[in-house]
Amino acid sequence: MKMREAQKLILEKTGVDHTGEPDLDPSDERFLCEYAHNELGSDFIFISHYPTSKRPFYTLDDPEDPGFTKSFDMLFRGVEVSTGGQRG
Repeated sequence: MKMREAQKLILEKTGVDHTGEPDLDPSDERFLCEYAHNELGSDFIFISHYPTSKRPFYTLDDPEDPGFTKSFDMLFRGVEVSTGGQRG
């Protein structure tokens, strides 16, 4: 799920607006993991397309989504356990 989609989901389901933030906070990560578990049947969820300003300079920008990177965080049971991305 792209980060902007995750932030929109959080806003719709909880009323908490973090749509202008460049990263997820721990409560967002916990909510998304609960959502993945209850709605998708998974203990894992990948959040992708973080803003270019948030990621290291070597993370590849997505040419089809300017301003956002081809990067991800893997969340597991409420905690970020891995980060990765395509390097340019």
